[in-house]
Amino acid sequence: MLAAALFASLLAQAEQAPAPGPAEPAPPATAEPAPPATAPAPAPAAAAAPPASPPIVAEPAPAPANSVSVHVRYAYRIDSGGDSVVPAAGLSLGGEFERRLHAFPSGIEIGVATNFFYDRFSKDVIATSFDPTTGSSEMTIVSRTLSQTSFALMETTAWRYADMRLFLGLGGGLTVGYFGEASSSNTDLMPLARGVFGFDFAIAARTCAILRVDYSHTFNRDSYLVSPTGALHPMFGDLFDAGIGLLVRF
Repeated sequence: MLAAALFASLLAQAEQAPAPGPAEPAPPATAEPAPPATAPAPAPAAAAAPPASPPIVAEPAPAPANSVSVHVRYAYRIDSGGDSVVPAAGLSLGGEFERRLHAFPSGIEIGVATNFFYDRFSKDVIATSFDPTTGSSEMTIVSRTLSQTSFALMETTAWRYADMRLFLGLGGGLTVGYFGEASSSNTDLMPLARGVFGFDFAIAARTCAILRVDYSHTFNRDSYLVSPTGALHPMFGDLFDAGIGLLVRF
């Protein structure tokens, strides 16, 4: 009996208890914010290249120090007294050797030179020749010649720009004067002073053309010519020469 009463009591309590409601949904999971994307580390910069060095420009080789030249020139006798005895104008031929001693960066050059020139003045004249065997004389045409053969040692100063050169020279030497007509002649040896001005320019690798003028003054004049007017003029006086030439460097 006791067991039946306990069972009835438990059954009555079970009917009075409300049925449990649906389970409350679990709160949504809160996603934590993703960490900010980290920018990739910059790649290490390549080592800076050293500045390019300026191109090396080879300086042109200096011109050879030695040169030899030949000249053809117009010659004029200063204080000649005209053409009555011998012509005032003539022909000059010669040559020169020059050695450059030093060249400055500015283009100035210092050197020495030695030259040789032959100046000739000639005309045909009528002369009387006498034949001692027959005792007769006859008129013949002969050549009357006056010449000066000169040698000089000079100091030269030049200014070079590219393939062109201006030069000056001053020096002294000796000249051998000759005057001859038919069977008579006269020779004289005199000191002289010479000044030179010129210009040369390249026409090939080591070849130049030259334009040049010279003035030569003689000393110790012992021989004179008499003009038709009776005036005296030095037989071997000053000379002015101007002409062209060809120069080769080596």
